[in-house]
Amino acid sequence: MMTEQKEYREISVDEIAGDDETFLISYPRLDEGLCRSLSRVGLLNPLLVRKRRDDRLQIISGFRRLTACLENGMEKVPALIYPKGMDSLNAFGLAVHDNLSRGYNLVEKSNIFHKLINLIHASHDEAIRDYMPLLGLNPGPSLLHDYLSLQNLTEDMRYYVHETDMPLSCASRIASFNDREQDTLLEFLRPLRPGLNRLREMLANAEETAAREGNDIADIFSRKEFKVISDSDASRPRKLEMARAALKKMRFPEVSATESNINELTKALKLPPDITLRLPPYLEGDTIRAELSFKSTDALRRLAEKLMEVSDLEELKKICGLL
Repeated sequence: MMTEQKEYREISVDEIAGDDETFLISYPRLDEGLCRSLSRVGLLNPLLVRKRRDDRLQIISGFRRLTACLENGMEKVPALIYPKGMDSLNAFGLAVHDNLSRGYNLVEKSNIFHKLINLIHASHDEAIRDYMPLLGLNPGPSLLHDYLSLQNLTEDMRYYVHETDMPLSCASRIASFNDREQDTLLEFLRPLRPGLNRLREMLANAEETAAREGNDIADIFSRKEFKVISDSDASRPRKLEMARAALKKMRFPEVSATESNINELTKALKLPPDITLRLPPYLEGDTIRAELSFKSTDALRRLAEKLMEVSDLEELKKICGLL
């Protein structure tokens, strides 16, 4: 990166073009931890700014720092001032490097690639070659496309992606939904907070159901089944499992009906709590696993005798016949 002549001094916040977000990467902009730190020890790192043609100061790096200063009522802030002649590509590189040590979240990486290509006018090849390795990413057009797609997230969904630390694979999938779909999905996700595996499964089930029925994702998550779940007094984990089961039933109606039949037959077996029958996932297979819990050989013998007794029951034969 080219060395630029710079000046260090305290500047008035009024000198800053606060609405100029050309180099804004940080997300979210308000960092409460930084606000608390600044109130105790002051601003340790100066803002990096560049003079514009109108002599106002454009922030290169330090948007969060400026926000924290304003939150603490500061009117002057220390800054390194770069000259008007500093080109935008160098300035953008400085912005990226200045915060590299703290690491960038998913949304910030998307912001970097978006601004690099659409505002700084770097090529996709330059982004892949120069910036993906810098951010610890494996260089490639497919991964770049996924990061750029996050710009299609609504603001509310973007924040949810950030606060739940959602992986790129799920976030880019959601970014393909329109605004209405994202808003409806977010209303569904917020109270449930599904983990990664559950989220992937539910998105896949919803998308397959929507594609088969010719609907969109918003139509799926607007159904009365989910309102009933949302309004119930069940715990969050229980609501999550109810929602998961509802989506599974929508995608695999025949499998769900068979599972319900098997559950009724299993209840009729009147197994003790120390014996659990495990069906193959989505009934894809013909093997049932029996799990036994015991603390002594006598307890194991009793369970084995119970299993032998159950093996002659008509209900178990029907269960095997349904697989």
